[in-house]
Amino acid sequence: MSVVDLSKFDAKTAVGIMRGAPETLGLKQSDVKSMYLIVEPAKDPTTPAALSLSLYVSSDYGGGYLVFAGDGTIKHVSYPS
Repeated sequence: MSVVDLSKFDAKTAVGIMRGAPETLGLKQSDVKSMYLIVEPAKDPTTPAALSLSLYVSSDYGGGYLVFAGDGTIKHVSYPS
């Protein structure tokens, strides 16, 4: 397990991404059953203090996830299948 500096991400931006995640993933907000956020060190060795945030959203119709940086830059979108 790695220790991360939680001050390295913009909490307001992360909340905004969380609120918009269902729409980004093509899901209706009312269909969302669960959502969770994982905060971990970024895998890029050139930025050892950077964070990677993964937001998972699930519904009865499938689930998907977003991966974004501490500053809110979206790195990957996996749409429901």
